[in-house]
Amino acid sequence: MAATKILVLLGGVLLSSLMAAVEAIDPYTAPGSSQRINATVVQGYVFCQNCYKDWSRHLGVHPGAEVSVECTAISTGKLVALGKGVSRENGYVEIRLDGYDYSSKLKIHRCLAKIVRSRDPSCDYRTNVNSGYSGAKPQFSGVAGNIAYFTTNAFSFTPMCSY
Repeated sequence: MAATKILVLLGGVLLSSLMAAVEAIDPYTAPGSSQRINATVVQGYVFCQNCYKDWSRHLGVHPGAEVSVECTAISTGKLVALGKGVSRENGYVEIRLDGYDYSSKLKIHRCLAKIVRSRDPSCDYRTNVNSGYSGAKPQFSGVAGNIAYFTTNAFSFTPMCSY
């Protein structure tokens, strides 16, 4: 009887170890879907804003702005994914994290998107509009193909302001 209990316990430990190994290797399968998620894309826009105190007026889109996404394990603070992107001519930026599915790890990982630097010297001061300077948590927007998409609200740089 004791030998049977030990075998059952040992079998349970081996099975859970095997499941953990498979989960670590296999990409996430979205619930109710056979589609495997094997990348995360964080997308948004970057603008140049003028110096109004309420940050309400855009001077235009901001091409060439660098944005980063960092994902850390909540329990340890260890970096688990990192990506950078540069905004296009229309201000749109897309950061792709290949091999990483943030949608399956929302409870154990924390991702933040931040503005890093501007390539435009006439509009190169980072603002914290929509938490662009301190870090904004991307919001899940959907799955297309094998990619989980997340978005942030628009980030902004500004010219040097004198109040």
